[in-house]
Amino acid sequence: MTDLELTIKAMNKGIIPAFNSSDIARLLETCDPGDARRMKRKFRKLWRREKKNEIRKAETAADLRYIEAWFSVPVQRRNTVRKRLLK
Repeated sequence: MTDLELTIKAMNKGIIPAFNSSDIARLLETCDPGDARRMKRKFRKLWRREKKNEIRKAETAADLRYIEAWFSVPVQRRNTVRKRLLK
């Protein structure tokens, strides 16, 4: 999948089509504050959904701790949403 396809999928989901912190900050500054808030909320909704899916798949308490640690890191959350968009 090309970057263009990923950008289109991100825009269709209603999130910023960037996956590193400097690009995200730059793009959010150019948006209307209401739109920026809406995009942030949609992104959080997507990663929470992925986190819940991973928790459902977990088999042990160690798996749950790993999932909690994984989703506590912003880079990992962005990568998880990006992977979901690529599917």
